[in-house]
Amino acid sequence: MGAHRLPSRFERSFAYHLARDTWLPTVVSQARLELPRTAEGPRRARLCVREELGVRLGEEEREILEALVTELVSNAVAHSERGPEGTVTLHMALAPERIRVEVCDGGVGFGLAELVKPRAEPGGYGLVMVDRAASRWGIAADEGSCVWFELDRSGSAG
Repeated sequence: MGAHRLPSRFERSFAYHLARDTWLPTVVSQARLELPRTAEGPRRARLCVREELGVRLGEEEREILEALVTELVSNAVAHSERGPEGTVTLHMALAPERIRVEVCDGGVGFGLAELVKPRAEPGGYGLVMVDRAASRWGIAADEGSCVWFELDRSGSAG
């Protein structure tokens, strides 16, 4: 088994910037969506990416964003506390230089040990995808669970 180390783009930082409207870049477009904790949640999250930010993104940028959002919402649906009243909140913001996404739920989250331990079972690689594709990302569990990521943008589209 390999060494236990943090993912390469993981940052220990405050996760609730969009939820609290404290993200610093100039926001061109933003969206907030309450999603059900059902199999419908990830599909609705993808549609939100397309409808709210899609026209401002290049095709590759949109595909990456859709994939990462789908993974994080799927994780929140699968691992957060269950209940018919429970929701997953998706926050997205687009700035000329980057995109930020936060997926928050009322669950207890997971610790850093969960990120670095070797996996014996198949599946469970959504955060590996996030680590490989995102410019930076992190988690927080001080107000439920919130996983966030940012994608740096190469162009000035927006």
